[in-house]
Amino acid sequence: MKFEYLTVANSRTTTGALKKRPMIEILVSVDGKTREYLALIDSGADVTMMSTEIADIFGIDWKTCRKSNTMGISGGSQTSYLGSLDIAIKKIGETLSLPVL
Repeated sequence: MKFEYLTVANSRTTTGALKKRPMIEILVSVDGKTREYLALIDSGADVTMMSTEIADIFGIDWKTCRKSNTMGISGGSQTSYLGSLDIAIKKIGETLSLPVL
């Protein structure tokens, strides 16, 4: 599957040029409530990660979700919270229920 690289606002290279990243439009749904987001495709990621702000928008009490530790490129550990969301790629339309940190 190929994804279009889109220019990302407020994201620049070391030379000052705007960065382009593989982005797709997704639909996130919880209990019949749906919102559209622009998502970064990271083919090397082990998990799907979203901000706790999204959980707040959908009324998910993320503090009651199961805790998990994640580690980024720096090697430092960070506490994350494991939940589940219905996510659809807008152009395809098939909805998947995915675990999300």
